[in-house]
Amino acid sequence: MAGGTAVARQGRWFVAACIVALLLALVSSGPRGGATLWGLASLIVLLGVPHGALDTIYAGRALGVRGAGRWVLFTAGYLAPVVAVIVWWPSAPWLLLPLFLAVSVAHFSGDPGAGCPVWLRILYGGAPVVLPAWRHGAEVEQLFAILSSGEVAAALRLILGWLAWCWLGGLAWGVAGTWRRNRQMAVEIGAAATLCAVVPPLESFTLFFCGMHSARHILRSLAEEEGEAGRLVWAGLPPMVGTAGLLAGYWWYARETAVEPRLLQTVFVSLAALTFPHAVLIDLVFGRRWGQRRS
Repeated sequence: MAGGTAVARQGRWFVAACIVALLLALVSSGPRGGATLWGLASLIVLLGVPHGALDTIYAGRALGVRGAGRWVLFTAGYLAPVVAVIVWWPSAPWLLLPLFLAVSVAHFSGDPGAGCPVWLRILYGGAPVVLPAWRHGAEVEQLFAILSSGEVAAALRLILGWLAWCWLGGLAWGVAGTWRRNRQMAVEIGAAATLCAVVPPLESFTLFFCGMHSARHILRSLAEEEGEAGRLVWAGLPPMVGTAGLLAGYWWYARETAVEPRLLQTVFVSLAALTFPHAVLIDLVFGRRWGQRRS
């Protein structure tokens, strides 16, 4: 794989991590313990969520947010859908869970660089959502049942199970077609697809979300800030403090739920709530086209 940029190196590390995860998945099939769940949840919060905390940088550039008054208005507008999702999720998971999955597919599609065709972007973005149902349908249904209801979970498993076969075929076709003109992209997409299809869903999502999506977003943000890492840290610190408060609040809100389901609900419902304004800011406000590089 050619390329010496930070993003190219990150892609190679991601592929290497996928290979390790695949080998571990093939030799280990035992039940997942509570410690593993806590570890995965911690990785998502510590390594995955921080990339969204950089939205203040993009708000300043894309929306021209300056001054205390405008920042108050921006913060209120940003937090409104977050609060709405948290409040409405218990009564409308049948709507919010599929919507969250659809928004995630569109948002993840921004990971590949320029030159990736629209249809392949969509298939890539849907890999962590669709492909786990191919080999781990029962576990996918259990996870969705924790986040919604048994009926919604069963329906989603059925739909995603059928889609997974089409997704695998499309991704294989896309990787083969991309190989000659961009091997790095082809290998990254192939690694992500294989990871999501073979490795159990929580583990595959954690690696994809932290090792690819979040890491790539941070590196692109660092490039836009001309390597000034300190700016990213100071810009992301206040939102991360707020996110910690959000997680603590939902943990208390779901206090009557058993510990492990409550952990999954806290992480993924909070992640869903944060995804909506984050995706709008990055994917819509910027008006970036499918064929261009996106953060």
